[in-house]
Amino acid sequence: MDSPTLARAASRGDRAAVEALLQQHLGRLRAFLRARCGAMLRGKESCSDLVQTVCREVLQDVGDQRFASEAHLVHWLFQRAEHKVIDRARYWQASVRDAGRETPADDGDDESAFVTWLTPSRELVSRERMQRIQQALEQLPPDHREAILLHRLVELPYPEVASAMGRSEGAVRNLVYRGLARLSLLLHADDDAPRRG
Repeated sequence: MDSPTLARAASRGDRAAVEALLQQHLGRLRAFLRARCGAMLRGKESCSDLVQTVCREVLQDVGDQRFASEAHLVHWLFQRAEHKVIDRARYWQASVRDAGRETPADDGDDESAFVTWLTPSRELVSRERMQRIQQALEQLPPDHREAILLHRLVELPYPEVASAMGRSEGAVRNLVYRGLARLSLLLHADDDAPRRG
């Protein structure tokens, strides 16, 4: 079944169609959650667990939703993922556990899924490179990071990103352009830094 057919079936609450669309967007969802988690949450929970939780909750709630298009379903999915990250971060911030004693969860994810949306060649990247990209993303101003993730990873068109961020389309285009330029500078500076050996 092609995506438009699946989207129409999903819009009628067809659970199998929603499952199929979730499967198609699983890599992007995992990459989005990995980028959104931040170091603290990545140290507490694996991205794979978060992906499974989001998908399970989406499937439980799908009967209450109707989708005008596949883009609408995808937008809803990523909103749910965003809310899950916020909820889990609040949970851990309220916890009395010492974050300094935690080690990052190794969830066995395909690290390349995180950055394929940034690399035109879609070539595999190493775990070290992925971590450098995550760190560079975390150094961006929040509005730049948000615009990049929504446009390049979630693949929302500029007008929808503008609506989600409460900005003009021109402002969002500028945020994406400047954010990617800054991200590139941060990564190149890291590449040019002398290695200790």
